[in-house]
Amino acid sequence: MTDPGHEHYRHLLGAYVLGGLDPADRAAVDAHAADCAACRRELAEFSVVPSLLATAEVPREDSPATERPSVALRETLRAVTAARAAQRRRRVAATAGLASAALAAGIALGFVAHPADRPGAPATDRAIALTTASGTSGGTIDLTSKPWGTELHLTLRDLPAGQRLTAMVLGPDGQAEPAATWTTPSVSPIRVTGAVSLRTDTVHRIEIRTDNGTPVAVATG
Repeated sequence: MTDPGHEHYRHLLGAYVLGGLDPADRAAVDAHAADCAACRRELAEFSVVPSLLATAEVPREDSPATERPSVALRETLRAVTAARAAQRRRRVAATAGLASAALAAGIALGFVAHPADRPGAPATDRAIALTTASGTSGGTIDLTSKPWGTELHLTLRDLPAGQRLTAMVLGPDGQAEPAATWTTPSVSPIRVTGAVSLRTDTVHRIEIRTDNGTPVAVATG
């Protein structure tokens, strides 16, 4: 039977991914998502909405129609805006302008933020250092266990600017899941939020890959 509160939690998913919920609401969404496959799927999709907000550019008049926001994205951002408005009334969220900025920019997917832009960071169960292909520090990845899998918070630096990159999470048996996709801006460091269905204790390796599958940074541990 469908949870009568399903729509309420569904409208909180966008704010959940953006870190705009208080601990009690986050816990309630976690508990609901543990039993709701539809919300788990939406969380996996929304996890990359955090990757392009800070890198969005105003669309040019000659931009092709394929660059316009999809219906799903517009619905997602409207849901985020509504959830944030509710949170502001409860004096919780301080991130009200992000969704409207995303709509104006016409971005397609993902969320990249500067370190100071992220509200309070959730508790971390594991932290893994990231090493670039040249052997330098590429940042860190914080893993947080969730009932539906693992939430990732990546702090990235010295990655190829202007490239579309994907965080690929690998389990010990070779299972691989993409956690987030973004286009790296010229600023550094940046923060990216992602999610996978793998349990935190089964995450064996995380690779930051280009579109052709070449790793530009790797985290193990």
